[in-house]
Amino acid sequence: MDMEGTFSHTVNLPDGTHTFVIVARDSDGNASTRTLTITVDTTAPLLVLESPVDGSVTDLPTVNVSGTTEPGAILAVNGLVVAVAPDGSFAFQLALSAGKNVIRATAEDPAGNAATV
Repeated sequence: MDMEGTFSHTVNLPDGTHTFVIVARDSDGNASTRTLTITVDTTAPLLVLESPVDGSVTDLPTVNVSGTTEPGAILAVNGLVVAVAPDGSFAFQLALSAGKNVIRATAEDPAGNAATV
């Protein structure tokens, strides 16, 4: 602890939830306790496009895009934010233009890790 009463300590933690109990005591022996829980997440979310199948051909103006990702992830498909259900599933209709269309999806979890397909 420095003269201002602050301190720091660096620890390397693996992915997962970690709980720290911090106890401060003054010179009279009075104590104050604080519990801090930290979750480390360095893994990109799972992202699977189930529909449409790569190379699909259609004469319709829209296509159903569906799949799964990590619950709580933010999903964007071709720049459009798509709702993700509590179980991680998603489905929506994407407007198509004439000719070849590329579907690009990116899921970002609350920790900022991202996966793109």
